[in-house]
Amino acid sequence: MTENQPAGDDPAVRSDTDKTPQELRSEIAETREELGETVEQLTAKADVKGRAQDKVEETKERARGKVEEGREQVRHAAGRVQAEAQQKRAEGIHTEDLQAVAQKAKANPAIPIGIGVGVALVALLVLRGRRD
Repeated sequence: MTENQPAGDDPAVRSDTDKTPQELRSEIAETREELGETVEQLTAKADVKGRAQDKVEETKERARGKVEEGREQVRHAAGRVQAEAQQKRAEGIHTEDLQAVAQKAKANPAIPIGIGVGVALVALLVLRGRRD
């Protein structure tokens, strides 16, 4: 603004009365669009149920990943045990050794029972995982 121009003559600042109807409509449309975006953002923040459902799905996916990780560990361990058993068979375990193991199991039944419970739990988890 220069000394010769009055304060109301600044071309950058025009009053609404100086604007054409088309310029006013354009400003109104722009303001409506901005307001619509703001309302959408507020609605998304206020949608507690939707955000909770998203969190549930995220938690389910993480749990599925953990279950699959556990399955892989069980498969790996089962493979190792199977390989060891095959190796023992190949080495020719004597009947006496098997009888000694059977006698120890009879003397302390907690170990075979514990192994059986463990196998049953693993089988249950695997079956439950397939159902989901």
